[in-house]
Amino acid sequence: LSVAKSVGAMLDIDNANKRVSVIPAWPVMPWDTESAISDVILNDSIILEHNTSQTISQAHNAVFVRGEQQGVACKIKRTGTLGDQFANDVVDSLITDNQAARQRGTYELANSGNKTLSTIRTKLLNDLPPIRPGMLVGVTYNDATYKATCDSLEISATINDSGAITVNQTVKVISNV
Repeated sequence: LSVAKSVGAMLDIDNANKRVSVIPAWPVMPWDTESAISDVILNDSIILEHNTSQTISQAHNAVFVRGEQQGVACKIKRTGTLGDQFANDVVDSLITDNQAARQRGTYELANSGNKTLSTIRTKLLNDLPPIRPGMLVGVTYNDATYKATCDSLEISATINDSGAITVNQTVKVISNV
């Protein structure tokens, strides 16, 4: 987990195959989601609950990332920008390669700026498997359409009085405003 966090990634745990993978926290950069293809699409007919909140923070287009005593030091700049709005410097002892610095810097820039956090509850269906963290989700809800990155997943099951089982998934997704 420490290695994954140092490069701006997260762990994807596959219990069925007993495998742990390191995946980018932002597989699609927030500023590139409009042109990206969604991994899954949700619409009004399958969304049981949809809540949103917003976070407001300064947008950055550059950051310095470096290792501690050993390692590399890099300025990471968002392509197509002046690179003049700096985020706080990042220092991590595991940043020992340019690629690690680039990945962590990109993560820091992706986290900056205003975001909408949505919590969406839907049923778990044969044609709608669990939406895993890191997936790009296309959402159409109340005549609004947007794309967001899945940040977390929770699965719950209930049994009613007649013994019918209902399985729901609740995903938290993040999108740029």
